Amino acid sequence: MYFAVDSAGQPRVVKIFPAHLATFAEREEAHASGLDHPRLARVIGRTEVDGNPALIGTLARGEVMFTRFAQRPAAVHERRAFLLTLAHVLDGLAYLHGHGLVHRDIKPENILVEPDGEPSWSTSICPVRRLRTWTCPPGLAPQLSRVRKLRGANPGPGE
Repeated sequence: MYFAVDSAGQPRVVKIFPAHLATFAEREEAHASGLDHPRLARVIGRTEVDGNPALIGTLARGEVMFTRFAQRPAAVHERRAFLLTLAHVLDGLAYLHGHGLVHRDIKPENILVEPDGEPSWSTSICPVRRLRTWTCPPGLAPQLSRVRKLRGANPGPGE
């Protein structure tokens, strides 16, 4: 990723792909270009840099999540900002999922957090071809079973 300034003076980011990943860059642009969410860096165009495909996007600002919440556990030391960050990340993921897309590389290193805890991240996404559901075997996820019981739902087979 590289920092750039467009002809109107706006800060941008340029993500350059190796030439052999041109179809991947095209696919990522096709899936991401129509997205508009306050927590996602937007893809606004495609270009070439020295013969390599590149995507141009809005610049996300902030510190990397691990750096921002350096004092562990963050839920204790900076509870409000940390929980706000998690809520916004989940909102952004729900937006993607609602459009039939999944983020392929969500991790703290790819989330930028502003001082108040508001996150943003780039869109490394792919389409969801088929959503599957499954039941965890008994004992594998006891916390899930407790949540189901609290909600009054069937806890699942053997639970």
